[in-house]
Amino acid sequence: MTFYSRSALVALALACAPSSALATSTINPNGSVTLGSTSPFTFTRNFNGFIGNNGPTVLGLTSSILFNFMGVSGNGYNFSYTLSNTSTAPIDAARVTIFGFNSDPNIVSATTGVGNLFDVIAAGNQPNGLSDVEICFKDAGSTGNCTGAHAGLAIGAATSGTFSLNYASALPQITLSDFSVRYQGISSQALGISGGSASGIIVPPPPPPPPVPEPSTWLQLILGFALLGGSLRYRKRPSEAVA
Repeated sequence: MTFYSRSALVALALACAPSSALATSTINPNGSVTLGSTSPFTFTRNFNGFIGNNGPTVLGLTSSILFNFMGVSGNGYNFSYTLSNTSTAPIDAARVTIFGFNSDPNIVSATTGVGNLFDVIAAGNQPNGLSDVEICFKDAGSTGNCTGAHAGLAIGAATSGTFSLNYASALPQITLSDFSVRYQGISSQALGISGGSASGIIVPPPPPPPPVPEPSTWLQLILGFALLGGSLRYRKRPSEAVA
């Protein structure tokens, strides 16, 4: 009969534990973010701005949110964040008034920190052709939708806060997706906008650069060109016509 030390048994138990219990936090290719309960994580979402149902983006209308997943308390996932209105010319004025996202699994409840500017927790329909969102944070206004608020953040302003997302049970991981923001009070003399409103979604990341060939691939290419050049150089010339 084989006997194992206590440390060996602990290591064996960890190795046999479900992989989901040790899930790490990561940004997924589709823009969603998976957060592991034991893996604190910081990530940034950059937003564009568009008017009308899925209309073209408005030049200069942008914002950004830095999220910091701090860890888990019971059934709750805890966050801090910094929301910034990064809009620039030709936008003369604009306010960011709402931000929101969806969660998998669904959220049971949420709370915000004391003194947060965005302290109204809401859910429901969004304007500009966006689908309903499970949760959004507003500076003021109704809790029954994610369409409008009041003051918000002016161009160049930023605010920080905290919130907790609570679930029906303790979870090894969650996934947040469909991040969006709401703009109101938009004015641009250059673009002919006065008192407009808009929505914003994540700015698509730039395409990855083309892969750099491995050294062996470069060598094969060089040899191939050398052989091709040699065959052209020594190709038999056609006989000249006899006068």
